[in-house]
Amino acid sequence: MIRLVYLAALVGLCSACGDEAAPDDVSKTETVTLNVVENVTKNVTDNIVNKATEMENNITLSGKLVYQQHEGGFFGFITDTGERYTLRGLDKSYRQNGMKLIVEGQPLTGMMTTTQFGTVFKVEKVVSADATTVAPHHSEM
Repeated sequence: MIRLVYLAALVGLCSACGDEAAPDDVSKTETVTLNVVENVTKNVTDNIVNKATEMENNITLSGKLVYQQHEGGFFGFITDTGERYTLRGLDKSYRQNGMKLIVEGQPLTGMMTTTQFGTVFKVEKVVSADATTVAPHHSEM
């Protein structure tokens, strides 16, 4: 959206300059404007395609958050099948020891963290949350 506003302002500035320009300068201005429009259009199209691809690659995980004491303390996510993940982008309201969650998003393989607790998982949305098993962790007692 910001790019479109920028493009509109740029086109307005270029057209204002075109009234005073010599014929050679007008064609250069038109070429620059066309190049900018083509680049912006390509960037917008690429972003749409990338978002669509990301959404297709989303997976759903079911498990619970477990407070981990090391590295200053953090919440690790352990799936129902025992896989370990470090959740990124999870709203703070869900960060409770024992919170059962179903999350949708993408694993970010190859990313390192100081926690070294499984794979980093970028949370796109929380599908379900169950706080019936929430319990205080050691640092809250």
